[in-house]
Amino acid sequence: MLRGALDPQCQQDGCLKTRRTVQTIQFFQSVTSRQKHLDTPQQYLEKLLLDWRQQGSPSVWSIVITVFGDAIVPRGGVISLASLLAIFERLGIEPNALRTALSRLARDGWITRIKHGRQSSYMLAPDGTELFASAAQRIYAGETPEWSNSLEFKLLPVDAQTDHDAVSEQFVEMGYGSPMPGIFMRAVTGACNASPQDPASSITFHTSDIGVEDARRLSGMAWPLEELSLQYAAFSDRYRNLHAALQAGDLNEPLDCLAVRTIVIHDWRRIVLKDPNLPADLTPEPWPGNEAGHIVAGIYRNVLEKSEAYLDDCYLSPENLLPKPGKELRSRFA
Repeated sequence: MLRGALDPQCQQDGCLKTRRTVQTIQFFQSVTSRQKHLDTPQQYLEKLLLDWRQQGSPSVWSIVITVFGDAIVPRGGVISLASLLAIFERLGIEPNALRTALSRLARDGWITRIKHGRQSSYMLAPDGTELFASAAQRIYAGETPEWSNSLEFKLLPVDAQTDHDAVSEQFVEMGYGSPMPGIFMRAVTGACNASPQDPASSITFHTSDIGVEDARRLSGMAWPLEELSLQYAAFSDRYRNLHAALQAGDLNEPLDCLAVRTIVIHDWRRIVLKDPNLPADLTPEPWPGNEAGHIVAGIYRNVLEKSEAYLDDCYLSPENLLPKPGKELRSRFA
C-alpha cells in the first residue's frame, strides 16, 4: 500500500520505528549543530552532502523514488540512465549503487527499463505512477483543511469472515486513525475523499456534538502525533538556516539547486506521508508541522526554477531531451 511502498520504515515493527525516529532526530540535531557558523546556501549544501556520506545516506532506491516522483513525473516519467547518473553523482552516490537500486526497482515492478542500443532509459510502471500521484497530493499540500466540527467513525465488529488486517490497512490509507481496536475515525473536512468500500459488518456514524478538546484527545490516540511533532521539529531545526540563507542569496549552479530540492523533499516526504493532515483544531498547540511546512515550501520555491533549468538539459533517450513540465508543477505548495 502507499505508505509502506513509499517509505520502507513503515514496514518495520513499532520498536524499530521508535528507534529509527530517535536516530533521525539525533542526525538532524548533529547537522544543525554543524551549521551554526555557515552563511551561504552553497556551504549548507556541501555540509548536508558531507553529513549524508559520513552518517550513511538513506537507501539509494528510496532516493531514486524521490527523484522520479519529484522531478521526473512532471516531465513524463522517463529519463535516461546517463542523466540519472549525473544527478546521483552530485548527491555523492556511486554509479554501481544507483544501478543496483534501479535493478531492484525494476524487479519489484516500480520502473521499466527501455533499451536504446547499448544505452538505457527508465520509466515509471503504471502502478508506480498511480502511487506517486496519490502521494503527491500530500507531499505538496498547501494549507491544512478546515474542520466541519464533525468526526466520522467506523466500527468493525468481531467477525470471522472479515480480514481485519486488510480492512485496517485500507482504512489507514484513506486517512483514518484507530483510537482503539476495531474503531476507526477521521475528521470530516471538505478535503475528505470518498469512504472506502466497507465490509458488510462495518458500522458508520458521525458525531457533531463533540468538543474540540475531546476531539483533539481522540486524535492523539488515533495517530502518532507526538512522534510526528518531534520529527517536524527536527526537520525545522535542520533546514531553518538553509531557508534563511536561500532568501538572502541564491545557489549559482542549477544542479546544486536540484540536489537541494532532492534532499529536502526526500526528508520531507518520509515525515509527511505518515501525517494524517488533520485540521488545525485537532493537532497539539503549537504544532511544529506548521513551521516545517513553511520551511519546505520556501526552500522549494527558491530552488525550483534553476533546478528545472538543469532538467531542461537532461535526456529521456539518447536523442531526445526531457519534455517541459506541466502546469501542475508550479502549483505545488500553493
